Amino acid sequence: MDKQKNIDKFSILLKKWQSVINKMKTRDDDAFMKTGEKASADEIANLEMESGFKLPPSFSDAISGIGKSFDLSYSFYDYVLPDELGEIFSGRLSWDVSNFMSMYEYLGLIEYENNDDVEAKTYAEKMKNLCQFSCSGNGDVYVFDMSCEALEKSVLYWNHETDEITYLANSFGEYLEKITELYCVGNEIWQFEEFLDKNGLCPDSEKAQNWKKWFECFTTTELTDVAGNLDDLFQFAICRKNMDEQVIAALRLYGKALLFEKLKETLKEGVQRQEAACKMMALLIGDYAQEWLIYFWNNAEVSKVKHSTWLKLGDINILPALLSYLSANCMDKTMGAEYVKRFLEV
Repeated sequence: MDKQKNIDKFSILLKKWQSVINKMKTRDDDAFMKTGEKASADEIANLEMESGFKLPPSFSDAISGIGKSFDLSYSFYDYVLPDELGEIFSGRLSWDVSNFMSMYEYLGLIEYENNDDVEAKTYAEKMKNLCQFSCSGNGDVYVFDMSCEALEKSVLYWNHETDEITYLANSFGEYLEKITELYCVGNEIWQFEEFLDKNGLCPDSEKAQNWKKWFECFTTTELTDVAGNLDDLFQFAICRKNMDEQVIAALRLYGKALLFEKLKETLKEGVQRQEAACKMMALLIGDYAQEWLIYFWNNAEVSKVKHSTWLKLGDINILPALLSYLSANCMDKTMGAEYVKRFLEV
């Protein structure tokens, strides 16, 4: 009965995953979903024998009902997300039975077998009970905690740089349901860590709700939906690194003065949105911004944060390279070059 429930659940999930890809296809031509061949009962038995582990039921049902491998992927590389979602640059969900092995084997810890270091031996034993089923693009690993007494095993995320382990879900089936509700965001942890709590992935938190709302809006909104409202049109335009002629034409209808104020407001935000704003300012405002740029160069304070130099005036904190870009495109060339040169000589 549980197996049939899982099969029905996976059928629903496959439709949801395809819906995500269909939506993203309008924004990312490279978005895709691929499934491998389904695992036979004999293949599952061989996998369990070779690994020494009994597969969690929901994972076993997934590889027999969906495929031995699965890969869903999309990206936002050609877009600028709002500051609060700035760490999200892609969506990814994957698994592959060829990755199914203990972390002890994956990390090559056999050398610790006869090690006199108690801490090293304890670590090796711990890794024997963590069995990977998927790898993220940065070297981190998704694992099952095989030390769980229950048939289903907790899903964890292992950070290869810090060795930190993060709890994601109580079972593989639960993990799939939760990450699907989050539109398969990830799969590197800093993309979804804002959606984690003590119970793992939490698709119902306020931050998760904001992400889901933005994703739906992003994937369904067209120019005709926002052209009549400057605020909506501006947000529509600012997230696109390459605006087409229709978006440019729609923005120009609002005039340089209004656009200039909107763009200055965006310069108070994160670097990615600042870059988009500078590009738009150069394209849409031109020398209308010259007087403001002169004032900025003459009155900005220079500050250093870590290894970066910034120019700060009021609520705007901008990299000199971006201000130089604006000066090259929105000022008299000779005058702009002089300000940049004067700054470099300080």
